[in-house]
Amino acid sequence: MGTVMPKKRAVIAMSGGVDSSVAAGLLVEQGYEVIGITMRLWTEEDPDAARHHKRCCSVEDTADARAAADVLGIRAEDVYPSVVDTDSVGYTSGTGGSSVTFKTGWAAFEAAQHLKEQMIDRLADIWDIGADEIELVQGVFRSRADKELAMTFKELAGQLNSTGGPIVGRAAVSPQGVGGAFAGSIVDVKVDPETGKVDVLRFTMVQDAGKAIHPSYVEGQMQGGAVQGIGWALNEEYYMG
Repeated sequence: MGTVMPKKRAVIAMSGGVDSSVAAGLLVEQGYEVIGITMRLWTEEDPDAARHHKRCCSVEDTADARAAADVLGIRAEDVYPSVVDTDSVGYTSGTGGSSVTFKTGWAAFEAAQHLKEQMIDRLADIWDIGADEIELVQGVFRSRADKELAMTFKELAGQLNSTGGPIVGRAAVSPQGVGGAFAGSIVDVKVDPETGKVDVLRFTMVQDAGKAIHPSYVEGQMQGGAVQGIGWALNEEYYMG
């Protein structure tokens, strides 16, 4: 379902994939994993805005939104990740539970940096000053030399169409390795020596998750891993003939 957009709001529509299939192909041939993000900046006046109002709710989507919002100084709620089909994006490596946030979060960060650079360049043209004289702090662009010269992220977004056209941020990365994966578990069980029935009394998990972008989701992943481990240990077996 779509949501009603309040006035004076700038929003990022973000889709996964890579911007260039050719570039992705070159990286894949060299054995690298490829993750890409494309970000489009729009406001409520955009005639196509309504179709971007759907929000995704996976762990990775939320983490990517927070990574982008942190760079741009806006609310994570104003970043709208969208899941698109494979015809809409270039090649992207497979999703893995221990690496997807690490990889897509990196791509989202770089795409937001690209968007930020372009917005600073646009504002430099509007103010007729050098781009290196502008900084973005907590969602507000300011002149380093003239503190009275300032414009919010949302105000600038509303002027893009009349000052040169839309801005799109893109990034394609090939990060190596995975995120934090050090963990240990202690399980207290009760075993019936006559029937072999096993009751799990307590399951204690300790995991070095690194920086938890979304702590409650990380906790949910740990709980899911614990249940999966219990299932493997007690309910799956092979008979070797």
